Amino acid sequence: MSEPLRRRAFLKNTIAAGTGLAVGAGSRPADAAAVPQDPPPQVDAAPIDNVRIGFVGVGRRGSGLVRQLLRIQGLEIRAVCDIVEDKVQRTQQVVQQSGQPKPAGYSRGETDYRRMCDREDLDLVITATPWLLHVPVSVAAMNAGKHAATEVPAAMTVEGCWKLVEASEKNHRHCVLLENTCYFREVMCVLNLVRQGFFGEPMHAEAGYQKDARFYDLTADGGFTFAGDFSKNHKGNVYPTHDVGPLAQWMDINRGDRFDYLVAMAGNARSFNLYGQKYYGPDHHLSKTKFEMADISTCLIQTVKGRTIYLILDTHLSRAKARHIYRLMGTTGVVDATTDGIYLEGKSPSKDRWHGQWESLEEYCRESPHPLWRDLETKAIGSGHGGADYLCLYRLIESLRTGTPPEIDVYDAAAWSAIIELTDRSARNRSLPQEFPDFTRGKWKTNPPLPIRGAFG
Repeated sequence: MSEPLRRRAFLKNTIAAGTGLAVGAGSRPADAAAVPQDPPPQVDAAPIDNVRIGFVGVGRRGSGLVRQLLRIQGLEIRAVCDIVEDKVQRTQQVVQQSGQPKPAGYSRGETDYRRMCDREDLDLVITATPWLLHVPVSVAAMNAGKHAATEVPAAMTVEGCWKLVEASEKNHRHCVLLENTCYFREVMCVLNLVRQGFFGEPMHAEAGYQKDARFYDLTADGGFTFAGDFSKNHKGNVYPTHDVGPLAQWMDINRGDRFDYLVAMAGNARSFNLYGQKYYGPDHHLSKTKFEMADISTCLIQTVKGRTIYLILDTHLSRAKARHIYRLMGTTGVVDATTDGIYLEGKSPSKDRWHGQWESLEEYCRESPHPLWRDLETKAIGSGHGGADYLCLYRLIESLRTGTPPEIDVYDAAAWSAIIELTDRSARNRSLPQEFPDFTRGKWKTNPPLPIRGAFG
């Protein structure tokens, strides 16, 4: 059986067994998901001097993360799991070549990750599997007493988000979302400037993921990958955390404010049919399949404090180069990281009160970098995604070694990932507003802002 077919069978069997989540709305309504009502307990994890890791899913993305982890001190990769045995063996070799002992391999079957999670010599389980497995793997890890970290998105449904929150609280274990965009150099620079008050009060933010990512959705013969299945069946934004993560941190979401509700809109879906006609012919299924996901998916989010966020997912149309859109508008400043523009009232050049001049954000990144970039830029550069991959993993390991809360915790993972189901509901119902559950159950009112700090030690 080919690898794509093995992946497809794996996912279908996982869903049938009740350990995965089906595409579309979960069985628990979003507006009824705030139970239990008790305040969540604080995850107070003791420091771990040497973090022992089990890794699930070592394909292209997972194997890259393993290589980055091996550059960080204070960890050991003890176990590797994937349904493709050759990938497990290749990863074992990579770990050994780094000077660490050969990790145990797990590839017996579709749920062998459970056997790995039951090992007593693991502190952390990281998953970089297809999306539908993020929840079952992370929950299995936390139920077995391990911390969990997952590639994005954390969950595909609101119900899945609640499963992560409840497993984290019940077992007193962290569940960290590995959202690397929060560690982009310019994103962290803006966060630092926000905290220093240069933008006044943040009022509105915009973000977009613009990339021709159709190759992620299709196999070589024009079949559908797990991502392609969502493009066929999902009406909303299936990949929101790259966009919303940085904005949520700029606006102190879950730390002084929270998402209140959203509205979403989906237009026409043309790109995949045209792609099929061009490369496979008019009779190929790709040329005829009806796709629910629009070529452009948009949504607006309002926060409890009245701030607004605009998101766009644009991953099906042809384009020359991928780019992320990040913009922030405050009462005393604006920034457009996409065009390297920033204007700060009273600081940026201005002919008069009505004619301010743009400055270069890059200059601010050089002159006033975020402390983490200041401390680790040399190590980060070249690690993937402009250094963000290394910094994201560094912060994960650092939080466990120091016993400090992670920067992207389970409540962030849930709030950001809930956008997937909520946008689907809204887009299918003429942009009907959809309320966000309060995953923190009121703790957002008293949670302190995300600290601005450099590297420990």
